[in-house]
Amino acid sequence: MGIKGGAIMGEEVTIAATGDSFITRRLPDEDYNSKVISDVLMKADVRFTNLEVTVHDFEGYPSAESGGAWAVSHPSVLHDLKKYGFNLLAWATNHTLDFSIGGLVATEKYLNENQFVHAGAGENLAEASKPRYLETKKGRVAIISATSTFYESWRAGEQRPDIIGRPGINPLRHEIVYEVTREHMDALKDIASETDINAVRNLHAKLGIENQTVGNIFSFGKYNFRIGEKGRQVTTVNKEDMNRILNSISEAKRQADIVLVSIHSHEMTGDNLEEPPQFLKEFYQSQKRNLN
Repeated sequence: MGIKGGAIMGEEVTIAATGDSFITRRLPDEDYNSKVISDVLMKADVRFTNLEVTVHDFEGYPSAESGGAWAVSHPSVLHDLKKYGFNLLAWATNHTLDFSIGGLVATEKYLNENQFVHAGAGENLAEASKPRYLETKKGRVAIISATSTFYESWRAGEQRPDIIGRPGINPLRHEIVYEVTREHMDALKDIASETDINAVRNLHAKLGIENQTVGNIFSFGKYNFRIGEKGRQVTTVNKEDMNRILNSISEAKRQADIVLVSIHSHEMTGDNLEEPPQFLKEFYQSQKRNLN
């Protein structure tokens, strides 16, 4: 948890930002540790946390796949977050649709009933992507929330005149390409030929449904490879998602005095959780240029 200062019209704004709130049961009424945390948080104007559970009374069907566990908390847990003093939440995470769309809709209902300012999920892509605003005595603070760790079906859908859109999370997708030596590429192609791992893709290429190869990419099942000087993994940010989020940031800059951007991600470089992947660094640099 950190507290930092900013300035709006000459007045200092303090922001207390915590990591993930994965709280699945009520806190004791008289709990010393929670009071200590609350005392620290309440010194700040903006008190942020990342809500990594769904919040409802089992009002949605469990998804076929979860974000690692089917994370659910009773709505009364939000009273404890209020007691801590939190007033700004992000909730685009790998658990947002653990209980399908019903769980998402119920979570949003309880967040609204408890008057939290929250961002990152909604009834369609526009709602999930848009900035939300916290009014403080010293100015307005915006929050934009997205996640790069999710199942494809969890993405919020874009609304159109003829389609209402799909509830879901604000996604930040990325592409992965594995670079291997020419020798290893030849071995992959031999294995693919012997095992028919690309049989459906090859058939689609013959029928003209899709290209067998794109540029210098060779697909081995669901994985993409290309020849490089050495073996490594290369990740690049999805430009459509990045540009949508950058547009939200630009909108927030016009409407708010301070803009907070929260990206929930389980991706990493190698097996080092402390080292962010390339695509997040790419997104950060684009975001930095956008904010300047």
